[in-house]
Amino acid sequence: MVSLLKPSEITAEWLTERLRLNGFLEEGEVVDVQVAPHANAHYRETFFLSVTYSSGAQTLAPEQMVYKLNDKGEGLGVREVTFYRDLMSQMDDPPVPVCLDVGEVSGDGYLLLADMSGTHEQGHPDLMTPEMLKRSMEMLAMIHGFWWDHPKIQNDDFLGLMDDFSEVALMSDLEKVRSKCERLADVRWPEFIAREGDGFLMRWREICECVVVAWPRVFEMRMKGQKNLTLIHGDFTPGNQLIPFDAEEDRLLIYDWEVSTRGIGVYDLAYFFNMIVPEDDSGRQMERDMISWYHNGLLKAGVAGYSLEDCVEDCALSIVAGLFYPIEQENLSLLAKGLHRFEAWQCEDLLSGGSV
Repeated sequence: MVSLLKPSEITAEWLTERLRLNGFLEEGEVVDVQVAPHANAHYRETFFLSVTYSSGAQTLAPEQMVYKLNDKGEGLGVREVTFYRDLMSQMDDPPVPVCLDVGEVSGDGYLLLADMSGTHEQGHPDLMTPEMLKRSMEMLAMIHGFWWDHPKIQNDDFLGLMDDFSEVALMSDLEKVRSKCERLADVRWPEFIAREGDGFLMRWREICECVVVAWPRVFEMRMKGQKNLTLIHGDFTPGNQLIPFDAEEDRLLIYDWEVSTRGIGVYDLAYFFNMIVPEDDSGRQMERDMISWYHNGLLKAGVAGYSLEDCVEDCALSIVAGLFYPIEQENLSLLAKGLHRFEAWQCEDLLSGGSV
């Protein structure tokens, strides 16, 4: 029976049982385990385990592990358990941390992962060199390509989890999208404008109001037939990537998949753009390069019938959808970045039924 343990409840006996059950400990046992919290309070659900094995133990498990406990009761723990247990287990060497064990109880879940801190560091914008950006796009495309229109992610288990406006780009339920846009137009948007007042440019206000009204129609057109959809990360930032110290020896890895869902693949790219791409001509070239690397990765993964032009148009669509998140979060600086990108990409053409 799976137990959802608090970090203080983790014992050598429990760890021995779980590692043995999953084929990581053939002989011997865990004789000691030390648990330490993450130094960053933002990752308060993450703990580091230092493990000591008995003399002569035959194990494929490392001595350093990460225990992630997601017991917030929002279904996020189960989603990430499903990601590792049911999806990544189907891929041959996916670019994610090695998973040693998972468990779920009543909507909550835990992960036991290999600690990659000996070979990788947490991503940061300063670490995203052109070479790392290329690798980032290739690894993302590897996962997206494998799950492209895959029957295993077609059921409602892979719709969005969080009940907020940011999900209008991720969900495939048109009625929910319509309902959220109506609530945004009637309540949240007027509240947002009342707070920002004259600090919000009139042309940007007009763009946002047009997006809220037009989005359900645009979304319906794109989602018709449920084609060219995949498993997306949903929070694809530099901080959710692990950058190798030795790029010749190790790959970039992607982690923190708790809000992964079915959606438009390049939504992850558009979300990433707002985190890392400058708002100038060099930024547009960076975007073009990243889209090209990503699309080449999809082709390498076997995706067919999805042209580079389709990819670019979906990216513009995702830039439009990306405006909902900063409105929901009341993040004016992030919204300003999104609106600059909206104008640079001439996304208003999409709202009027055209293409970029």
